[in-house]
Amino acid sequence: TVAAGLIFLAPALEDLPKASLAAIVMVSAEGLMDFQMPKKLWQSAPQSFRSSFRKDLLVWMVGFLCTILAGALYGIVLSVLVAIAQVVAEAATPKAVTLGEVPRLKQWHDVEVW
Repeated sequence: TVAAGLIFLAPALEDLPKASLAAIVMVSAEGLMDFQMPKKLWQSAPQSFRSSFRKDLLVWMVGFLCTILAGALYGIVLSVLVAIAQVVAEAATPKAVTLGEVPRLKQWHDVEVW
């Protein structure tokens, strides 16, 4: 629907100055920039999940900075590459734990946690 609207409205938008079009784009993109979300997520993440959250924050930061500096396509591509690299790194180095029996639960759990 957006493409159809642009096709039919292109002659009408042709006479608008570029500054007014830039203002429209900036106002509509203002809602996309949420700088408080990483801070809120960082503060709400429990200590046990901070390491996994840092990985997500890294992908967010790479995507944001590359999009601002190099454009949307490069930002998306580099974010995907960083996320894939993180998955490969996690698969290559799995977490190994020592299991021990927890008497009150009658189950085996990680001895460092229990």
